[in-house]
Amino acid sequence: MRDFLRSARQWAVVMACLTAGVLGLERLLDARETRPLFPPAPEFPEEATWLNTDAPPTLVSLRGRVVLLDFWTFCCINCLHTLPGLAEMEETFRDEPVTVLGVHCAKFANEAQPEQVRAAIARHGIRHPVLLDPLEELPTGRIRGRTWDAYGVRTWPTLVLIDPEGRIHRAYAGEGHLEEIGERIRALLDAYRERGTLAEGGASPARLEERPADTLAFPGKILAEAAANRLYIADTGHHRVVACDLTGRVVAVYGSGEAGMRDGAARTAQLRSPQGLARHDRFLYVADTGNHAIRRIEIATGEVSTLCGTGGKADHYPPRAGTGTAMSLNSPWDLVAREGRLYVAMAGSHQIWRVEIVSASATPFAGTGEEERRDGVRERACFAQPSGLALLGEHLYVADSEISCVRRVDIEAPGAVVTVVGGDLFEYGDRDGKRNAVRLQHPLGIAAREGVLYLADTYNHRIKTIDPAQQSCTAYVGSGEPGASDDPAGFNEPGGVSVSGDTLYVADTNNHAIRAVDLRTGAVRTLAITFP
Repeated sequence: MRDFLRSARQWAVVMACLTAGVLGLERLLDARETRPLFPPAPEFPEEATWLNTDAPPTLVSLRGRVVLLDFWTFCCINCLHTLPGLAEMEETFRDEPVTVLGVHCAKFANEAQPEQVRAAIARHGIRHPVLLDPLEELPTGRIRGRTWDAYGVRTWPTLVLIDPEGRIHRAYAGEGHLEEIGERIRALLDAYRERGTLAEGGASPARLEERPADTLAFPGKILAEAAANRLYIADTGHHRVVACDLTGRVVAVYGSGEAGMRDGAARTAQLRSPQGLARHDRFLYVADTGNHAIRRIEIATGEVSTLCGTGGKADHYPPRAGTGTAMSLNSPWDLVAREGRLYVAMAGSHQIWRVEIVSASATPFAGTGEEERRDGVRERACFAQPSGLALLGEHLYVADSEISCVRRVDIEAPGAVVTVVGGDLFEYGDRDGKRNAVRLQHPLGIAAREGVLYLADTYNHRIKTIDPAQQSCTAYVGSGEPGASDDPAGFNEPGGVSVSGDTLYVADTNNHAIRAVDLRTGAVRTLAITFP
């Protein structure tokens, strides 16, 4: 009964928030009215850890300010979509009594570790304080956060707006609400300024930690080419692509290093958090994830141009088929090229897309856009944030990150999608075996060589091998715990893998390093990336 009553109170909070939105700001915020009947916002847990601040806030200390809570987790693509808009909002209201706070509510075990959250904060340029929500285990074995529970949150992301009197003004589930939230913040500021109860001064953003330009910053995907003696690196944190030879000597850099969307020469063009790389003919194709676009680089000249995408996320879900720069995409995360086509892991819409390179026409290839594990024919199958692609024979293999699975997609008829190994949305871990008995944790990268798949089991900090014929998975290198940058085999959230000859190259993302694994001996070394 106690659990039932607690649940009822949580839903009462949510319903009160929704009702407040329906009643209208004009009446609720009129200074002549009595105090609005908004529910009080629950205080933060006293024992909670805060990151990105030297002065952990309390709701009592924030009275007189408008507060916006962002309930997020760093694996969630919808949460990542929200972060740029939050940064813009912080800039818009930087001189006003408005405070943005993150509440990090882990889905995966790896995400509950403070140092991993700290790395994610740096990777995504977050400048507001972030609360690590204390976790509690339910009788079902599921884990949920204490603050998440107190606020009645049910999905990532959820944004909760708190008025200057410390009351919940409204809750917003999912992405796409920032414009309305901005309008409501302005209305709250006007109403409480008229009452004379606003605090003074804007928020003080945390300083961003920037890595030097002659190093890598959170490298994502990589592409090795033995014949050309080239290794291409998506230097994601620096918003550029780095090309080096297989000894690590940098020979070219594509992108100015400043986030943006600009075509042109290698040094003046702009990318935003690039990920997947694929080579076809004389071009290197780039999944320009933060710009929701497919870019291409002419190797001979370094010229950067846009193949598909407007530079902004599609405003309809899932995105519609289209052509070139007139169409919108949704967080393309990886690419492979085959017979004049690009296959795209469209993480933001939980689909696989296909792009005709000559015509620049892009269409959904597999997946309905629903986020779940569902096998079957391509058009009715479902994925969950696909983030890595590899070709092997007539099949496309997918690192399907949110369900911690590897999937197989028939390129030709009959066009089926099959789960090779792994669990489901909340079934993850670190366990070898076959088929459904295998447990992975948010894998992001996958590569193929001679009938074997190499998987970056990202949140398990391991590289694993998969036999697709036997549907079996075996740990290969990595300890299973976050490793240090000076330990070549101690991976920390590896995000990309690529095979060249007898060497497997690994983008060791949180260690800002590229590792090289000798596939004959299993020895791991660090590739020394040297900039001119």
